[in-house]
Amino acid sequence: MGWPTPQEYNEAIQNPRSAFADPELRAGQPVLTALGLPRPITGAFASVYQLACGPQRTVAVRCFLREFGDQQERYAAISAHLARVALPYMTNFTYLANGIRVNGRWHPILKMDWLEGEVLHNYVEHNLNSPQALLNLAEQWVQMVKMLRTAEIGHGDLQHGNVIVSGGQLRLIDYDGMFVPALAGRRSHELGHRNYQHPDRSEQDFSQGVDHFSTWVVYTSLVALAVQPQLWREYAGGDECLLFRREDFARPAQSPLFRSLEASADPRLASLTAVFHSLTQLPAGKVPPIDAAYQANTAAMNGSSAPRPAAADWLRDHLAPPRAQTVTVAAPRVQKAATAGGLPAGQASAAAKRTAQAAPAAAQDASVEDPSWIRDFIGVQQTQAVDFGSDIEHERKIVRLSMLVSSIAWITFSWASLTLAVPAAVTVAAAFVTLAALLQGYRLDPSVQAQAAEQRTLKEKSVLARRARKRLRRIQAKQKRSDARHAKRREGLERRQVQSQASEQAVLARHDQKLQADLAAAQRRRDQLRQSGLNAVRKLETQHAAYLADMDKQIAASRQLEEAELRQTLARRQQEFVASYMKRQTIDAAIIAGIGPAAKQALRQHGVVRAADLTAARLAQVEGVGEQKGRLLLEWRRKAEALALQAAPQDLSKIEETLIRGRFYQRRFVQEQSKGKAQRRLAKETAAVQERNAAQLQIADQEPAAIRSRSVQKRADIRKRFQSSRAQVQADLAALAKQAADRRNALDQEAAAVQQELALLQAQQATIDLRLRRFEAIEFGSYVRRVLGLT
Repeated sequence: MGWPTPQEYNEAIQNPRSAFADPELRAGQPVLTALGLPRPITGAFASVYQLACGPQRTVAVRCFLREFGDQQERYAAISAHLARVALPYMTNFTYLANGIRVNGRWHPILKMDWLEGEVLHNYVEHNLNSPQALLNLAEQWVQMVKMLRTAEIGHGDLQHGNVIVSGGQLRLIDYDGMFVPALAGRRSHELGHRNYQHPDRSEQDFSQGVDHFSTWVVYTSLVALAVQPQLWREYAGGDECLLFRREDFARPAQSPLFRSLEASADPRLASLTAVFHSLTQLPAGKVPPIDAAYQANTAAMNGSSAPRPAAADWLRDHLAPPRAQTVTVAAPRVQKAATAGGLPAGQASAAAKRTAQAAPAAAQDASVEDPSWIRDFIGVQQTQAVDFGSDIEHERKIVRLSMLVSSIAWITFSWASLTLAVPAAVTVAAAFVTLAALLQGYRLDPSVQAQAAEQRTLKEKSVLARRARKRLRRIQAKQKRSDARHAKRREGLERRQVQSQASEQAVLARHDQKLQADLAAAQRRRDQLRQSGLNAVRKLETQHAAYLADMDKQIAASRQLEEAELRQTLARRQQEFVASYMKRQTIDAAIIAGIGPAAKQALRQHGVVRAADLTAARLAQVEGVGEQKGRLLLEWRRKAEALALQAAPQDLSKIEETLIRGRFYQRRFVQEQSKGKAQRRLAKETAAVQERNAAQLQIADQEPAAIRSRSVQKRADIRKRFQSSRAQVQADLAALAKQAADRRNALDQEAAAVQQELALLQAQQATIDLRLRRFEAIEFGSYVRRVLGLT
């Protein structure tokens, strides 16, 4: 028997009492369409139904459209891991092996909380005119995948339909293809949505990193739409994608979308797109995570396994302002964040000051680090190596002349019996002349002069960079001295502030513990009330079940007796008709081939006159009727009987049928009346129980709000008691922080200018370094080998 179809699930779920084994689902009602039919959300692997299981309780029932051998084992591992890590992006679920009964067979389901919200592509479409909302969503997206990776989870199918934006927060659904550590070594049962997955992904790609590529797809799409919302219309966003499609990943060089994004006027978007473009060229299992400070593998570039510098955080690189501005705004930003988090103003200022104090050093480190990781992923433009550009014929003539002079000297030495010093001196002089000529030719070569010019420029930039670092260190020294002057004054105030705050936090912590205990107790009482209501309904059903079943048996038995009597009466009428017909068929009147008058006379003498009289035993007693004639006579009898059966009545007369049915109708009427009364009584008692339980649950539902309201008031009272004692300390800290901030801002502006200069110099140095790679073959030894014709 095959797996149920969506239509079969639709039919089964219309009657929850008989379809489900779970008590809560049995008491629920499916959400219906305007036509009164269940409203499923059907995908490739499952149909999801929404069931209302109480005034404040709605669940989702996920019915599978196909089965995997280890389905229950996988979901058990996933459920255990999700319960252990408790991420806010997940939805609680329960795997029910005997979940729903379809066509008499039980099939598994998932029971989970119903999420209210928008699927990702609908949320994006509704916020195309709000770039900040999309950028906030992109930042939240990176934080979510970071938490998933920390929890060792791979969703397996990150795409618009499986991401819900609920109350501004991201939530994930559909865990069919999820990876958790307990499933390591297995294969994936699905490959995810084609427009979000690497073109080369296979079932073997099933690990913690299974989401890396789809993470880049969603993030790049969100950033692109925040910068250029018109892309949604131009590239049919929302049609089974956000922006990118599988064809873009398979052939990025021919993709109009990639070309458009890489040509963007926004340099950050162009840079991000170039990085993503390069990732499509990596194997599916080698795509790096978007949130990590990963090491770029230069083996893909030049065969080396040496790691490159770590990548900076993507949100900082692509969304934050340039690094040079960070120092200026760091302190106010921290102060605002600290104040929003509940710190007093003075404490916030102090926290801002401490953060700002470390900013120049951090900024210097960030600026000194060469961001070459982005070139590794974008791909450094490989320029053609430079070769020597001068004509070497003159140098070759000098070499040949020197060799000739040396040869003549040695020949003369052998002929004229000169001293050895003469040819040796001539040879050394010729070698020196040759070397001087080669050095002169090497220095005058245009490529060597270009290399020297680049090296001089690089040296100049290095000197300027060292000077800039010295100025930056002097500024930092000034800041340290300034900080030291404020430190002693601040320490005493902060100590008082911290002590007061610690006392307040301790009191609040005890209050929060009591609040959680009260809320947990209220929830337990509500659960008990709900369970007691279900138990009461179940008890009523059990009490009436035996009686209703007995009445159903009696009604069924009455119907069976009625039908049996109708069949028996019809059979009697048919037998009577056949018997009457056979009596009217006489042998004398019949024309039977092979039976003549003599045989008929013999038959009459033995009392065989009608078709009904013909039997094998009686024919055996008639003389003159042999075996052959006996078969003919019996065959005639069978044909007569067949004709009689065809002509016999096939139905009882209306009067007979009415008389028979009438005798049973009164009996069943009484039985069905009794059954109906029992059912109405059960429905009335059940409704009364449910109504009482609903009223109790309504009161219980209001209890947490009342508890929280009292808690808010109590918390306000606690804060008020401590705030009065800290008011003066906060004022002193605020004044001290303002003095420090003013000094900091002045120094920050000076440091920012130096940092900008330093960043520019480092970028220029990196560019010169790249250009100098072209001159790697421009060496004096290569020049000598070239002149001597050895290369």
